Amino acid sequence: MAAEQPLGSVDVVELGTALAGPFATKLLADYGANVVKIERPDTDRSQMASSPSAPNYTFATYNVGKDAITLDLKSSEGQDILMELISEADVFLENMRNGVVERLGFDWEVMRKRNPGLIYCSVSGFGDTGLYADRPAFNGVVTGMSGWLSGEDNPTGSPVAAADHITGFCAWGGVLTALVNRGVRGRGEKVEVSMLDAMMSCAGEEFAGYSAVRSGYDVGDPYKTPIQPGGYYAVADGHITLVVTQGQWEAFTNAIERPEWADSEHRFAEESYRLDNPDDLRTELEAVLCERTADEWLTHLNSVAPRVPCGPVYWIDDVVNDQHIIEREQVWTIDHPETGDHLVPRPPVRFSSHTQDVDSVQPAPDIGEHTESTLRSLGYTDDEIRSLRDGGII
Repeated sequence: MAAEQPLGSVDVVELGTALAGPFATKLLADYGANVVKIERPDTDRSQMASSPSAPNYTFATYNVGKDAITLDLKSSEGQDILMELISEADVFLENMRNGVVERLGFDWEVMRKRNPGLIYCSVSGFGDTGLYADRPAFNGVVTGMSGWLSGEDNPTGSPVAAADHITGFCAWGGVLTALVNRGVRGRGEKVEVSMLDAMMSCAGEEFAGYSAVRSGYDVGDPYKTPIQPGGYYAVADGHITLVVTQGQWEAFTNAIERPEWADSEHRFAEESYRLDNPDDLRTELEAVLCERTADEWLTHLNSVAPRVPCGPVYWIDDVVNDQHIIEREQVWTIDHPETGDHLVPRPPVRFSSHTQDVDSVQPAPDIGEHTESTLRSLGYTDDEIRSLRDGGII
C-alpha cells in the first residue's frame, strides 16, 4: 500500500477467524495499513467458504490487501516468531476463543511490557468478562440477544451478518481512536470489542421506548414502527420501500391519487390511527401500489412528491447494476489468481487527500504466501526458514 494513504505507516498483526476480526483488519488495510494475517500451517479456510464446491469468495472478499503467513503457534518457534512480529507492530488484533491467547503467552499484560506503544484489540462474542464470556457466539445468536428483534412477531432475523460487520466497524473505530490517543499521550492500550456490546449500541430506539414504558408514560407498544407507512410494500412486480411522515402524508396521498386519505374525516388522516392499525393501512395501500411496477412508482413519486423517501428493494445483482452505484464506483472487481474476477464493495469512507484505485488493491493472499518474505524481513536466513518449514512450524 502506498505510504501516502491515511494508514500507510501502520503495521498490523491479525490473529483472526470468521468475519468480525478479519473485517476490522480489512478496513485498516483498505486505507493503507500493512496487515499480516497469521494462520495455521494446516488451515483450509473452510470456515470462510460459501460452498464446498465453489472458490472461497468469502475469504477473498474479507482479506484483500493483506499478507498471509503460516505459523504453528503451539510450538515455541512459532510463538517466538509471532512475538517478534507483535513486538514491532502498531496494532495486534485477535478474535480467538477467550483464553487462547493467554495460554499462548500473548495476552495484553505480557505484550504491553514488550511493546508499550502497541494497540491490542480483542474481539469476542460476549467480552473478556461476565457470565457469558466463554460461550461461543455467532451472528444469529448475538442478534437474538441484543434486542434488535424486539417486538417481532416472527423474529427470523436477517440473512445479512449484521453483528459481525457492526462489531468489525466498532473494532476499526476503536483501533483508530487508540492510535489517535497514542499520538497524544504516547502510550498504547487494550481495545476490547464484544459482538453483543456492539449490537446493543445500535439498539438505542428500543432502549428509548422501554425507558418510556418503565417511567410510566403511556406510549403503547414501545417497539412498533414510529412512522406509518414505513417499510416494504408490495407493488406489481415486487416491493418498494416507503417512509412517509405526517408532514409528507398529504403530498403522498395526492401522488398516489388518494387525496381523500388526508381529509380530516378519513381514518387514515390521523397519524395515531395509522400507527395503531398498520395492517389496515397496508391492505389499502398495497391495493393501490399493485397497480404499477416498482420503476413506475419510483419514477412517479420522485417526480411529483420528491420529498417523500422511497426506494427499490434490491437483490445484489440489482445493486451492482444500479446507475448511481456504478457512477460512484462503489463496486470493485478484483482479479484473484485462484477465484478469478470477484466483486467486493468499495471501502465506505472517502478522503479528499487521496484517491482509492482498485488497480492498486492486492488480492487476498494464498495460504502462507508471504511467510518467507516476512521471515526474511525479521532477519531469518534461508537455512533457518528451510528448517522451520521442514519442522512443520511454517
